[in-house]
Amino acid sequence: MKAVVKKDERKNTLKRDITLIYNIGSKTHKAEFKAYALLGMWLVNNWRRVNKIVDIQVK
Repeated sequence: MKAVVKKDERKNTLKRDITLIYNIGSKTHKAEFKAYALLGMWLVNNWRRVNKIVDIQVK
């Protein structure tokens, strides 16, 4: 029974509400993600456009 509880807890820790606030030029933009992996994939695809990461908020 404990193994099932730990597996459920692990699932919950991977799914979060992550907000990335970044600058392109002088404009501030916001992108929202449900998992860290999606944030990483987005950064890999858009790293040339992003001038500065202002904040990463995890809820």
